[in-house]
Amino acid sequence: MSLEQITQAQLDAYNAQDLDAYCGFFTDDVVVADVGGAVNLEGVAAYRERYAGAFAKFPNNKAELLN
Repeated sequence: MSLEQITQAQLDAYNAQDLDAYCGFFTDDVVVADVGGAVNLEGVAAYRERYAGAFAKFPNNKAELLN
């Protein structure tokens, strides 16, 4: 798969709110940090928890790959 195809597949999972497929794009030890380097999330379990809440709160949220 090309990088564009991988990115589109991730967005497709996000847009479908398919939590298993979406989290499958991340390793168990994923770390999410802000632009200043402060860590916001550590581990796929924390990532899953964050997006389970986001998907429940924003059921119509969608993303689109433009470039």
